[in-house]
Order: sequence, then C-alpha cells, then structure tokens
Amino acid sequence: MSEAISYIFIIYLFIYFIPSTIGYKKPNAKWIIGINLLLGWTVIGWIIAMIWAVRKESKPDRSIEVNQKRINNALQVLEDSHKRGEFSDAEYQIKRREIIFGPREEKSEVAEKKY
Repeated sequence: MSEAISYIFIIYLFIYFIPSTIGYKKPNAKWIIGINLLLGWTVIGWIIAMIWAVRKESKPDRSIEVNQKRINNALQVLEDSHKRGEFSDAEYQIKRREIIFGPREEKSEVAEKKY
C-alpha cells in the first residue's frame, strides 16, 4: 500500500512541476516557478503558471530601431551635404528638424477659426 502511495506522490510531483519545467528558459522563469511553487496547489495558480509557461514570448518591436537607423542615416547624409556647402545653416536646421520631427504643417485658415 505504501509503495502505491509513493508512486502516486511521485506522479503528483511530476504533474505539479510541469509549468516550471516548461518555463524554466523563459525570461520570466523566476515568476513562473514562484507562482508554481507558491500557488500551484490552488489549481488556479497552477493553471496561471502553465499558461504563462506555454505562452509564446512577444518579439520586441523592431520598427523603432529601424526608424532610428533611418533617421540617423538621413541626418548623416544631410550633415555631409551641409559640410559640402549645399545648404546654408538656416536651411540645414530646417531640414534637420523635418527629418527628426517630420514636416511642419502649414496652418490653414479653417484650423485657425474657432467655432
């Protein structure tokens, strides 16, 4: 009888730590293991840890990095042109602001009217 209880206990431990074993390589592994250890016995805690462990990690947004590289390249080209004398200092500053902040919108008469 005690041998059967030992096997059941081993199977229970195996099932109990499935979320921890799945999520141990994730960036938030400490949280997954912590929730599994502390709240896994509540079943809801175990389910939360399991969902967190099997959920795909979101990839970082690379559009910001790509946009920053584009801006840096455009600024370098503009600076090289300015050094060659293609732009005055005032024109250089205006074009530089346009690259960084986008083109300025001219105020229209409709936008200036207050209703």
